[in-house]
Amino acid sequence: MRVLGLLALSTTSDETTRLILLLLMVLAVLLIITGCVIALITWRKRIKAHNAYIDTAQWDKRT
Repeated sequence: MRVLGLLALSTTSDETTRLILLLLMVLAVLLIITGCVIALITWRKRIKAHNAYIDTAQWDKRT
């Protein structure tokens, strides 16, 4: 991805185009990181909910 970014920046000649491409790449990286964090938080909550302790009333029903 870094190589693609360098190629995209090296082919542009205008400074504003180069700045826009740089900002778009930074935005893309931030969105990827944000998506990963949201997925990890959701996964952690799901694991915690799955490993919740069983009430004693439910335990009596199971035995």
